[in-house]
Amino acid sequence: MEIKVIEEKENKLIGRKELTIEITYDQKPLTRVEALTEIAKKIEAPEELMVLKKMSNVFGTRKTICGVNVYGDEATLKKFEPKHILERIKKAKEKAQPKEEKKEGEQ
Repeated sequence: MEIKVIEEKENKLIGRKELTIEITYDQKPLTRVEALTEIAKKIEAPEELMVLKKMSNVFGTRKTICGVNVYGDEATLKKFEPKHILERIKKAKEKAQPKEEKKEGEQ
């Protein structure tokens, strides 16, 4: 898997970075939670301050284009991101967590 930052804009008025990222995968597309975790590792930013706004697969290729907002602090994130988006991210992370725990317990 390869992660490449295509575009990076600094939005000083809001206090965030707006990134366009290309993910090239080998076998299957990443879920939103997996993509967010991998992007956080790549750009060395805290995952809690990131919001994956858009994720679309490129037809006929093994690429996904992602739109990500990276905030400077949690107060700014809560001020500008809709509450339903933050709830959706929280639920997705909770849903993905039990699968990881089951895999660790089986080994």
